[in-house]
Amino acid sequence: MNAKEISIELSHSLSEWGVSKERAHDEFRQGVIMVGIQYFSMDPSVVNFQHLHYDDEFPTDINAAFEYFLRREDVVTPLFCYEDKINMEAREPYFRLFNTDTREIEYRLKPKFLGIPAQELDPFNRFQFEQMSKEEHFFSKWLVDSGKNAEIGGKLMESYLACYQHEHQQECFHCNSKKSLRWNDYSTLSWQDFVCLVCNAIYKVKTKADMKAVDLAFHFNKIGCGSSYEEFCKIRNSQPRPKMFLVVLPRKSIIRDVGKVYPVHIAEITKGMPTLYHGAFNKGLSTLRFKTVVSVDPSTKETWFDLPRRRNIVDVGAVAKKVFIEKFSKNMYIELEALYFEDSESEDESDNANSTEIRDVIKDIKTSSGNIKHP
Repeated sequence: MNAKEISIELSHSLSEWGVSKERAHDEFRQGVIMVGIQYFSMDPSVVNFQHLHYDDEFPTDINAAFEYFLRREDVVTPLFCYEDKINMEAREPYFRLFNTDTREIEYRLKPKFLGIPAQELDPFNRFQFEQMSKEEHFFSKWLVDSGKNAEIGGKLMESYLACYQHEHQQECFHCNSKKSLRWNDYSTLSWQDFVCLVCNAIYKVKTKADMKAVDLAFHFNKIGCGSSYEEFCKIRNSQPRPKMFLVVLPRKSIIRDVGKVYPVHIAEITKGMPTLYHGAFNKGLSTLRFKTVVSVDPSTKETWFDLPRRRNIVDVGAVAKKVFIEKFSKNMYIELEALYFEDSESEDESDNANSTEIRDVIKDIKTSSGNIKHP
């Protein structure tokens, strides 16, 4: 991987978002590529996990673990909500295709975007951003959008995975050390969901809707992680460079001879490439941010272990409300509840609308939802 590859990949990503090579967009394209190369060449971070001591108080109950995760969740400011004017959930309108006749890459409009005028597809016109507070961000994420937010589903799965690892002490995949894996509760650190205190190997946890989605991700070997490309480069440039592993599991269980389980797959990350997302078109941000698409070494892919299905009931709304009020205040909760839910409900009705019973750890999440989107 080199600077030229980064430049080419970002050029493809720009075209997939509909940023043309016309003069009007030339400065933006050049700026994106320049920042991507700067990240690629940036100074390394110091990877030191000795501060992570074994915590005998880490919850083994999924409800308590989910609450534990939410309490430690934090975000980098400034924060913005956005509106996608064409209601396409901030997806890229184009896909790339290699033309075997011309031997060149072409960009074609995805079927769902057909018929939408080019001016409306232009990402500089398509998105509207508005700055929001931490209170608004977490309320929107935890209590408004949670029902259709895969991140909340992933948070539940990661909570259960952490519970199981704490209880059963799975060996490090790299060095086979026992009792060396720790969940890293520094939520603003990308790529370091679990770490090994012996060999410094780091584990990024990613969930998919089901096993079909897991298999497809490994088949195409371009897995979007949503994590910071800047942080990825800091770790990859470290000396000594820690081993990086991708852990992928479905949010829906499958049936094995032993019963229903969530297969936990693992493979070594070999490459990470920057990719644009809707936030790149937010003029309110002083610095461009990229997400990351990773590739793994197929020869290292294994089923690490099977996570048994647990029939716990997780009341997402109740846990989120409790943590939000303790993190901010009851008055702030009431104020935002009135803002986001125009049809006033009683407190009990609101709780019921926002609560979720997760019987398959996470099977379906059904909550009230609003129009505002957090990034």
